[in-house]
Amino acid sequence: MPTTAGLEPIQKQFETCDIEVHAEMISIGGAIVLAICMLLTTGVIAVATFYTATSFQQMIIIFLCLGSWAYFISSITEKLCVKNKTIEFTSFFGKSKQIDLNDLEDLLLVYQGFNLERGMETIEFRRRGREPESLALGPCWQRNKLDAFIHAVELSLDIQE
Repeated sequence: MPTTAGLEPIQKQFETCDIEVHAEMISIGGAIVLAICMLLTTGVIAVATFYTATSFQQMIIIFLCLGSWAYFISSITEKLCVKNKTIEFTSFFGKSKQIDLNDLEDLLLVYQGFNLERGMETIEFRRRGREPESLALGPCWQRNKLDAFIHAVELSLDIQE
């Protein structure tokens, strides 16, 4: 008879999220980044076909193209998940980040514009007596889904607006 004793650590690793939201390719930021990726890919094809550029110029356009596709893939795979009073942020190439929601006073969603240092959207976590902690998000988020996520987190934590 099979036992599940060996599966317990795996089950803990794949616990479901209480509240979850994903970045999507179908967004204004996603369309802009995809257009840049396609433009750079066209440039790589043109340079490879017509041989008009030096090898250094070819390397530059190839690195820009690969970097833009990596950024796009990382942006569309961003995910926010609430588990056990902790928000977990993950993406394919990015570093995972966990933010504790205990003693949270306020939760703000701030639109940064095209600010490359802080991201397109930033979630700010405010606590009494401490500096606000922020989480920068990429360009592929739909604002209405982020608003719904913030509202659901506030309701689950009983944060008064």
